[in-house]
Amino acid sequence: MDRRRKHHVQAAWRSLIAMPVWPAPMLAALSFLLCNALADSPMLAALPAAHWFAWLQYLLPALWLGLGGLLLLARRRGLAASQRQRRLFDGMRRSQFDALLVEALRLRGYQLLDQRPAGELRVEKAGRVWLVHSQAWRSNRVGLASVRDLYWLMQAEGVTQGMLVTAGMFSARAEQFALARGIRLIDGPVLRRLLQGVSLPSISAEQSPPPAPACPGCGGDMVWRVARQGQHAGKAFWGCMAYPACCGVQVAAKAD
Repeated sequence: MDRRRKHHVQAAWRSLIAMPVWPAPMLAALSFLLCNALADSPMLAALPAAHWFAWLQYLLPALWLGLGGLLLLARRRGLAASQRQRRLFDGMRRSQFDALLVEALRLRGYQLLDQRPAGELRVEKAGRVWLVHSQAWRSNRVGLASVRDLYWLMQAEGVTQGMLVTAGMFSARAEQFALARGIRLIDGPVLRRLLQGVSLPSISAEQSPPPAPACPGCGGDMVWRVARQGQHAGKAFWGCMAYPACCGVQVAAKAD
């Protein structure tokens, strides 16, 4: 099953389990009353299939109640799984999670270009730049608004590939929007596999940035970057967020 077809199946299932459960008992009651009335109707007694209504008055309500129960069970299991994924990061600070994510991406061939506050990364792989957002990393459910915000930021920065990370799950509308715009969604189960085998002690000081200093040129905020070319290629440094309006840089201090 290709990625697009698999997405449609998953989106359809999540849309189904997101439906309200309360109509199920109402439909069960209505189907029982209707079939019961038809089964007792003298006008239909002469029909060959009249006896089916006697069975349907019990079968249809059972089907509706069973469907409602399955939806409720699936919803609770999905919520429980999402909560288990989120508990994996209990007690973890934002900076620790960002460091884990950077290392996990590095092990899969992504090179860190710059790292900004509040879970925003720019990485590169095979000549393609990705904008990675993990601002909602501890959210139980991420909706369309978060995916749309990432897409607008991608357009503003001229980036065609995006990645949104959460320990929870995404809504069906968020998945549909992301699929059509080249945004990869990393939910709880995928994130767990991505971080498998990655630990904080294995992360070097050069890959995990210290607190951002003030820009020596304009006094504004700076972001963690990695030089892509020249004699300093591969080395980390601080660059001004106002670039190219301000070209202030500061050499990253090495860990003791």
